[in-house]
Amino acid sequence: MRSAQTSETSSPYRQTHPAAAVRAALSGFVLCLMIALNALVSSEPAQAEDLLEGYKIVDSKITISSGGVGAFVTGLEDVPLMPDLQDVPEAAVIFDKPAGRLVEAYAEGDVESDAVLNFYRETLPQLGWSLEAIQGATGIFFRESERLEIHVLEGQDRRTVRFVLSPK
Repeated sequence: MRSAQTSETSSPYRQTHPAAAVRAALSGFVLCLMIALNALVSSEPAQAEDLLEGYKIVDSKITISSGGVGAFVTGLEDVPLMPDLQDVPEAAVIFDKPAGRLVEAYAEGDVESDAVLNFYRETLPQLGWSLEAIQGATGIFFRESERLEIHVLEGQDRRTVRFVLSPK
């Protein structure tokens, strides 16, 4: 009667198969990255730098929806969120079709309409957007085959900013 091998290290497949080695390396990297990101968010950023030493992130896009410097509008990873605005991710509607993206997203804040439109008038051209017009509390921008409308809606004590992206 043959005995079954129960040890993981006794399996020749686990020891020699290249996919197993890649899987093990990736799972180690993902764990390290998760710990490092947690450390970045916590009060010990030096720990994150030590954990990520030796790794290089080649291509990454991080969308932050809580507001602040470096944040982007939900669904519009190439449209920055004005620092005084807070993203409302649960209100976003996003369609990605072959004919182009359709996105409707919202942000709120205690800001003036002029400040919002001035922020986007100065910022978006640096990201390839061209200003077509500002009509009242609405800014209209174009880039390649997309049109972006930014509407500043008056509220009782806060403003709501509506972002609408559609194909040209």
